[in-house]
Amino acid sequence: TLKPDERGPLDLEALPATLTVRGRRGGERLRPVRGGPHRALKSLMQEARVPVAERGRRPLVYAGDTLIAVAGLWLDESVQASEASRRRARLVWSAADRSSSPPRRGRMC
Repeated sequence: TLKPDERGPLDLEALPATLTVRGRRGGERLRPVRGGPHRALKSLMQEARVPVAERGRRPLVYAGDTLIAVAGLWLDESVQASEASRRRARLVWSAADRSSSPPRRGRMC
């Protein structure tokens, strides 16, 4: 669910009209740090110590073919809010989808 939040990490104006939620298929990449390199989702999850059994259960949010969010963990820089963002939000996930392991880099959803 998208929840309006004036301090949220997500820039609503950067989102397309249609988003797709799906599971992992392998080879996913995103850029969780503004100006940083694209990173393999597998590597990010290993670094954040997300349990192997949980990795495949994390919903992934796509804008077309671009991975823009990993439930409760990361946002791609293309949708991260900045100081100039006028409309912000937060992606809200059910408790069953949240990880107890915080991300080490990037913006949380």
